[in-house]
Amino acid sequence: MNITDFSSDDLSFAVFQANEGKKLIEGWGNVSGLSAANLLDKAFITIIKNGKNKNYSNEDIANRFGYLFGELLSDNFSFSWKYVEDEYGKEPALIESQTGSIIFPINAVWKRLEPELIIEPFFANIYESLKKHINSLSKTDDK
Repeated sequence: MNITDFSSDDLSFAVFQANEGKKLIEGWGNVSGLSAANLLDKAFITIIKNGKNKNYSNEDIANRFGYLFGELLSDNFSFSWKYVEDEYGKEPALIESQTGSIIFPINAVWKRLEPELIIEPFFANIYESLKKHINSLSKTDDK
């Protein structure tokens, strides 16, 4: 596995996509903390179930929600954007600086866009799981 930094262009793209994601969820509320993850769940489910995603490609939805979720994680934890490359390809990921935990937020959204899947909340579950995981590792390091 090879991990590389985002270039300034990559970071600009991430910010642009997160801002486009904010436009998708305008009117739903503010984006910060766990309540923001719940907000992302509500907006994502509504857009997908009501067919509002017809105005957007699956790639747009994956990028906008994925980078917005990534921004939420970066703002609340010590995550930073990197590229992770392995034998299957190269994709954007967030790596937590203290624990080395890796999450693939764009990929997480892509997996929920599969037509055979039941559309259900997932942002808040991932957020809570990461929070517990990072807190447990931080407490272990303190000992």
